[in-house]
Amino acid sequence: MKRTVTSRHLTILEPRRRRVEARLERIERLLGPIAVSAQCVLSHERGTYRCEVTVHARGSHVFAALGRDVRLETAVGEAVDKVLAQALRLKDRWQTRRRLPARRPTRGG
Repeated sequence: MKRTVTSRHLTILEPRRRRVEARLERIERLLGPIAVSAQCVLSHERGTYRCEVTVHARGSHVFAALGRDVRLETAVGEAVDKVLAQALRLKDRWQTRRRLPARRPTRGG
C-alpha cells in the first residue's frame, strides 16, 4: 500500500512522520492486499490539529475520516480509528456474504 503524509501550515519532522505512518500500517494489516493507497493530510488551525485520512481500496471503495484535537497524535489516532471501523464493517460484510450458501432453484410441479 502506498502511504502519503502531507501537511498544511505545519512542518512535520521525520520522527513524527514515522509515527503517523505506523498508525497507517494498522489499516494495511487489516485490509491486506485489498488496500491500494492511503493519504494523510495534517494541518494546524487555531490551536487544533486536523488529520484527514483517505484510504483507497480495490473495487472502488474509499474510506475517509477526520480527526481533530489539540494534540497531533490524538487527532491522527481518532482519524485512523474511524477508518478502521469503516474497513471492519466492509470486511465483515464480505465475509458474511461468502458464508451464505447459494440458493438452488426449487422444482415446481
